[in-house]
Amino acid sequence: MIGNKGQTLVEALVAIGVFLVSINAIIFLLFAAQSIFVDTERNQTALNYASDGIEAVESIRNRSWDELTDGEHGLSFNNNQWIFSGTSDSKNNLARKIIITTQNGDIKDIKSVISWQTNSLNPRTLQTEKILTRWGDAIASKIAGGGDDGGSGPTGDWLNPRTLTSIDVGAGNEATDVDVYDNTVYISTQASSRSKPDIHAFDISNPASPSLLDSYDVDAYALVSIDYNDNYVYGASTGVIPDLKVVDAHDPANLSLASEFNVITFVNAKSVLKIGTTVYLGVQKTAVAGEFFAIDATNPLAPLQRDSFEINGNVNKISVKNNLAYVATSRDDRELFILNVADPANISQAGYLNISGSADANSVFVQSVSSVFLGAGNVFYALDATDPLNVSVIGSLDVGGTINDIYVAGSLAFLATSNSNKEFQIISVSNPASPTLYSFFNFPQVATGVDYKDNIIYVSVRSNDGLRIITSAP
Repeated sequence: MIGNKGQTLVEALVAIGVFLVSINAIIFLLFAAQSIFVDTERNQTALNYASDGIEAVESIRNRSWDELTDGEHGLSFNNNQWIFSGTSDSKNNLARKIIITTQNGDIKDIKSVISWQTNSLNPRTLQTEKILTRWGDAIASKIAGGGDDGGSGPTGDWLNPRTLTSIDVGAGNEATDVDVYDNTVYISTQASSRSKPDIHAFDISNPASPSLLDSYDVDAYALVSIDYNDNYVYGASTGVIPDLKVVDAHDPANLSLASEFNVITFVNAKSVLKIGTTVYLGVQKTAVAGEFFAIDATNPLAPLQRDSFEINGNVNKISVKNNLAYVATSRDDRELFILNVADPANISQAGYLNISGSADANSVFVQSVSSVFLGAGNVFYALDATDPLNVSVIGSLDVGGTINDIYVAGSLAFLATSNSNKEFQIISVSNPASPTLYSFFNFPQVATGVDYKDNIIYVSVRSNDGLRIITSAP
């Protein structure tokens, strides 16, 4: 009996030991999983901070190439512009250092290095790198065959903008969108007759005296959104099938339909953007197969669908930065979606923003991850999306009309709106916490789109007098 009791006691002690080991293992795994999650989130925040650093250096380059001196630099935002300050800067326990090295007189290597410590006090570093040229990304984009990035920043007196000229897009036509590349401006239109031209190309070598190169009918009731990229114009089509129209613009004076692509039967496309070899197409809400589509346009003559994502609302505008797509939608609870499109064949949600109220978001523009601008209903929002899981509203301004499009250059935001007295508005975002009306123009009809290049603004208007070309006072 005594032997059996001893054996039982030993077995009990062994069982307790096994239980304690198991509990310790589970606790260890839980803490390890939590640590991995925190590290992943921290890595993404550090990557965004590093990317912001590169963008800040680009803005300094656009202002003055001579400011890009070799060595280690910190960054500071003062008097509405980025400047170098000290040898490093910091935010949210992340330290950032910009390292500049000259390759030759016209090319510099820029590194944005982020360092921090984990909870276990292990030092961590992450860096992004970019080659900058004296001539800016506009030249680099042309060499690579992409869309235009806007060129030089705003100069002159934008408190007193002036109209250089306007363009007639033909009787019965209304302009829906505009895109500028090099010395050509492309205008999309809608008309009561399906047989009227849907896209127009104008030579703007002299912006004060543009000349028509060609007008072309892609067999749609309207192209509501267009994007030029690498010798083709991609158009979001309404009223007909297919949803995507691809126009050959190798010769802007001889436009032709290169291809068509349909994603869903009987649905209107609403927005389009091409980045690299991928076309992102947004359509109206549907119960069939999603509203956000990634389309492979490696061969523009034969587009192929790569993936789709269910928004459960209209996709009204798309902006892409650092492999993230920022999507303005009609969702009441998620006016802004942020999607990870690093792999366009495997789209996933990275974050979202819910703005109180039920107004549709119709426009979005991403200057950097910490400077995202959204138009929801009549309100212009400045957002910080450094952490896509916790997007915050920095400031806002009611502009008195639906915001159909936004372009931000430097510290000025150019808006196309439905405000019956201020269809075109310029908003100062030098202090994002308090956006203010800078100046405006009154047009006969609603402004539908806006684009910018080298201190000149191009605004599409819902009228046959469909394009206004505007610049600053000297």
